[in-house]
Amino acid sequence: MTARKFSREQGLDFYETSAKSGHNVETAFLEAVVVIVVVVVVVVVVVVVVVVVVVVVVVVVVFLQLLLLLLLM
Repeated sequence: MTARKFSREQGLDFYETSAKSGHNVETAFLEAVVVIVVVVVVVVVVVVVVVVVVVVVVVVVVFLQLLLLLLLM
């Protein structure tokens, strides 16, 4: 099985490169960088969303506790 066929079957990108001539080295590197940046951005967005949700839940819980305290007075 060739590397090209294996990568196609696995749904992976395949770049035939040459260290000697530099053919496709920059393209392969830049594609990898793009994938890494996209993954990092997605992770950061997910973390921010989780933090916002936690803060909102805490604020709502505190508000409800204060409301309950006022109603019980």
